[in-house]
Order: sequence, then structure tokens, then C-alpha cells
Amino acid sequence: AGAGGGEAAGALHQWMVDECAIGEADAAQYAALLSDDGFDSTLALSAMCDADWPAAVKKGHRRTIARQALRAVEAAAAAAAPAPKAAEGEAEGSEEEEDEPAAAPRSAMAAALMADDDDDDDEEEE
Repeated sequence: AGAGGGEAAGALHQWMVDECAIGEADAAQYAALLSDDGFDSTLALSAMCDADWPAAVKKGHRRTIARQALRAVEAAAAAAAPAPKAAEGEAEGSEEEEDEPAAAPRSAMAAALMADDDDDDDEEEE
């Protein structure tokens, strides 16, 4: 379907089949449409709003894809976060730098994804 998004569409298609339990035909169609619009990763998918979804993507599949994309992003963030006790070395006196949680809760992560839009709105109101 798309011109240069073949590899991304293929990976997205396989992810939809494996992680979202979407059938091969639907997954291939969705992956092509989403990749053409630049939604070619779980990070991009997790930041989509309702208006971003192609009409061809079934509502139930939208919810499944969005949920699984958010889970994948959260899992990646948790995996990338330093372990609580081994993060800054073995010294017990460096606890001051460990105030940040290892992974943000879903609501905070969703808020962070939309932070750029919210910041722009606040500036216009002032």
C-alpha cells in the first residue's frame, strides 16, 4: 500500500497479529494505513487520538491496538528504568537521587504524551 514503509508496516502487521490477536488480513490492512500516516511504532500508536485512526480500522481493534501499544510503551519504559537498588551503584548514601519512580502509572504516562499540546494551550490563555 505505502511507498517506503514496507519494513515498518511488516513489523507493525506482525505485532498486531502476535500481540493484539488481530487476523492476518485486517492486520495487513491496518499496518499499511497506519504506517502511511507515520504511526509505525507502539510509541506512535500509543499517542494517537480518535481523529488519527483511519476509518477502516474497526472500533474493537482500535481499542485493542491502543491498549497493547500503551502496555508495550510502559514495559519498555520500565525495562529502561534503572533498578531501584542497583541504579546508582552499591552505595547506600546516594538515596537522594532515587526519588523518581521506576515507571510512571498509565495516567501519568498518557498525560506526558499529551504534555506538548497542553503547554501550547496554557501559553495562549495567558
